Amino acid sequence: MSAATEQQEVKAPAHQRLLDLVIGLETFVAQDGAGYVVAMRTIDGKQVRECLPVRSTEFLRYLNHRWFESEATTIDRRALDRVRDTFDAMAHGKGREDVHIRSTMHNGRIYIDLADKLGRAIEISEATIRVLDSSFVPVRFVRPKGMSPLPEPDLTGSVEDVERFIPPTLTRNQRILIKAAFVAAAYPSDSYYLIVLEGGEGSGKSTVLVLISTVDPIANSPGGLKRNEDDFMIEASKTRIFRMDNLSKPIQAWVSNLICRLTGGLGAGYRKKANYTDTDEVIITAFCSVIVSSIPRVVVKPDALDRAIRIIFPKWKGPRIGPKDMKKRLAAAQPKILGCLCRALQAALRADEGIDLPSEIRMVDQARIAIAAGEVLGYSPQEFMDAHVVNIRDIKRATIEDAPFGPALLAVLDERGPMTEPASTVLGWMRDKADEDDKVDQFWPKTGKDLTYALMHEYRASLRGSGWDVSTDRDAAQRMLTFERVEPE
Repeated sequence: MSAATEQQEVKAPAHQRLLDLVIGLETFVAQDGAGYVVAMRTIDGKQVRECLPVRSTEFLRYLNHRWFESEATTIDRRALDRVRDTFDAMAHGKGREDVHIRSTMHNGRIYIDLADKLGRAIEISEATIRVLDSSFVPVRFVRPKGMSPLPEPDLTGSVEDVERFIPPTLTRNQRILIKAAFVAAAYPSDSYYLIVLEGGEGSGKSTVLVLISTVDPIANSPGGLKRNEDDFMIEASKTRIFRMDNLSKPIQAWVSNLICRLTGGLGAGYRKKANYTDTDEVIITAFCSVIVSSIPRVVVKPDALDRAIRIIFPKWKGPRIGPKDMKKRLAAAQPKILGCLCRALQAALRADEGIDLPSEIRMVDQARIAIAAGEVLGYSPQEFMDAHVVNIRDIKRATIEDAPFGPALLAVLDERGPMTEPASTVLGWMRDKADEDDKVDQFWPKTGKDLTYALMHEYRASLRGSGWDVSTDRDAAQRMLTFERVEPE
């Protein structure tokens, strides 16, 4: 062996050299126990921060890229795994922090992730609206696959830029509610509306869906109805606005229940056993606004409709704009639409918690947000409350009428009038009035007990909207139902 060879410096193992390149990166643990690393990149001469799950493919790609920059070659997967394990151990030595998708509230300010290559975010306070570089964003944003970037907001955008994409066939009340949904879906809140869009082909409901989704557009969104709770929760956990587009059949009871949890004050949690383990669990949490669009009515459960804004789109008879042209127009208008949304969100920060609302409005926080944003979106508090109450009453009346057993029950009541009868007897009369398809529907009550439960716990408010009240005598030998006429609500 030559002296030169003996003096040649022995290189450290590949994993150690890679670790030396990235050892200064910040790590933390999210509330669900997953480790994260704050990756640093230089883009257009700026240092850009990006939160990546330690156990993700994205972090492996980041490590491989850093190695390639240093060594001009790729690195062995075993070395990558050792470095990733090191970062996972480092992360779990830290305290837990919140991570957010697309938008959040922090110290009284709203932050919206632009999801652009520079990692910037919009900061909205009561006084200012500005775009921050990634190093000045005080919250942790993560970016699931498919998240589309947002443009810089053009603050000259006005309500006219928004209304251009609301079909002129809709009533004044419907247009107010769409604009209210537009801001309420984007505002980080403790509850969200279920936004239901129904109408025929070409009526404009898909354009309105895209408009309401301004704060969180998704490229090639999967949409549609999910096969099971796993698929549903995974997609919902990776978006701020969950969309189910162009449904054709009534959603099942388990989907309706999940929608209520997603939009409710506590959000939806889901846990299952992790693959290839005995006791480890995977926990998925989600909390977001939900939009459902369809041609027929697909949301039928009263508990979901109680938190809904429902818009029925009339048939469009004028000249049509093709999807490609509409997409171009929306893209060109997006900066101004986003600018108008930012100003509406700024106004919503000043929402008056003391404002008196009609007792029929259940979604109190969402209503107050919509009312405060009205100064930007072109409607008064009273106009919004009137439109909302009318919408609630229409939903109540339609809920019992559209239930599989609703027409049969109303036909029995119209024929027999006020009465007190055993629930099983009423159900038998309903069967005589019902279509065969309705009787085999998943929501048709199978027994008198099922009918009593549905009427007393789910459809009572809707039945009152049709001019009938129902009560039950629990002490009677049989399960008795009493129907009385009331003023429609």
